[in-house]
Amino acid sequence: MFTKQQTFDTVAVHLVQQGEPSILRGSKSPRYYLEREGKVLRCAIGCLIPGDSYHAFVEGKTVGTLLKSEQLADLQPVRKVLAQHDERLLVRLQCAHDSQVAAVGSDAEWLRECVAELRGIAKLRGLSTEALDAALEARS
Repeated sequence: MFTKQQTFDTVAVHLVQQGEPSILRGSKSPRYYLEREGKVLRCAIGCLIPGDSYHAFVEGKTVGTLLKSEQLADLQPVRKVLAQHDERLLVRLQCAHDSQVAAVGSDAEWLRECVAELRGIAKLRGLSTEALDAALEARS
C-alpha cells in the first residue's frame, strides 16, 4: 500500500516532468496512456499503471469504475495496481489532469492550472508539496 504522500509525489512529479496533458489532440479526450509525436504520455492515473498491467480497455473509464467493476476481467491487473492507492486521492488527481484539458489552450497554461489544482489537493489533504516544488524547479 502506498501512502497518500507517495501517491501524490509520484503523480505530481510525473505531470510536471511530462509538461503536457495526455489527450487526443482535437478531441481533447483525456487518455490514461497515449503515444503521440514520438512521445508516450500518461495521465495522473496512467503514470501509476505499469506497462504490463495497462490494457486499452481502461480508456474512457473513471478511476472509480476501474476499481469497482468486478465483471470486467480485463481490468483485474489495473484494479490490483490502483487498489494500492487511496481511491479518493486518485479521483482528485484524475480530476486535476482531466478537468484542465478542456479549459485551457496551451500546454504551458494546462501545466499552470494543473499545478494550482495539485497545490489545492495537497493543502486539502495535508500533504507536502516539496516533490512538486522540486520538479517545478528542475523545469526552470
